[in-house]
Amino acid sequence: RYYRSLYATLFAPGLATTSKLGLFLNLIYRSMKADDNVARVQAFAKRLLQISHHMPSNFAAGALFLLGEVMRQRPEVASIVSK
Repeated sequence: RYYRSLYATLFAPGLATTSKLGLFLNLIYRSMKADDNVARVQAFAKRLLQISHHMPSNFAAGALFLLGEVMRQRPEVASIVSK
């Protein structure tokens, strides 16, 4: 339920204009780091890469940095980037 709500928030239309992008990315990072389900973490990574193209540059840079940190800690997530 928690992850479903968090994933749905990635589709929120107001996400691009919010002033809390840093807090949101921190929440995503902590959630991805703590999740034991590799497929779900990969889905979050894929969705973050997809929506970064439609977001402001500060969000895109933060998302790429976040994914780099997650891939460093969880190498199995990096396989989604090479596909």
